[in-house]
Amino acid sequence: LLSGEVRAAAFYSPRNARLFADMMAAAPDLRAGLRRASAAAISAETAENLRDLGFEEVICAQTPDADGMDAAIARLKTAPRRL
Repeated sequence: LLSGEVRAAAFYSPRNARLFADMMAAAPDLRAGLRRASAAAISAETAENLRDLGFEEVICAQTPDADGMDAAIARLKTAPRRL
């Protein structure tokens, strides 16, 4: 069942995360929905750019590559959801 709600997002670069943060700053009504969403970040720098956006959780890949992101996304998929 699709609710039209974003539950997770993947960020593959610090620049990508900064651009997303800038868009959220211009759209506070959208930003409120991030409280129930999670993010996977490819690096600590990328995660830092997401820190103040209000995501429920931000998971950082253990290695900054495709395998690391695959593992981080898998962790998001298996994490217990909070209501």
